[in-house]
Amino acid sequence: MRAFLALRRGHGHQRASEIMCAINEGRTDAAYRLIDAAHVAMIEERTTRSQVASALQALSGTKSPVPQGQPLTVGESSEEVGYPAAGHTPRASRSSGRRICPKP
Repeated sequence: MRAFLALRRGHGHQRASEIMCAINEGRTDAAYRLIDAAHVAMIEERTTRSQVASALQALSGTKSPVPQGQPLTVGESSEEVGYPAAGHTPRASRSSGRRICPKP
């Protein structure tokens, strides 16, 4: 459960569920691919945000404000904008308590 919660903070609920399902099913390579894809998406998002901030700064002639506080995780960001997280958790098996993953 700790691993899932740590993954959820950095990757969001849906991606963390997919990663944990892959690990629990012995598909380690698939789990690493999911993590790598999330990292690539974050880098692309940061690059896009930086480019947009630079373009807006050039258009306005002013410096963009420095963000205050800790950076948000993907999960926190989705909560901030109201992304619906309900229904994204695979249901747990009654006998083992492990999440039951849909077959790919």
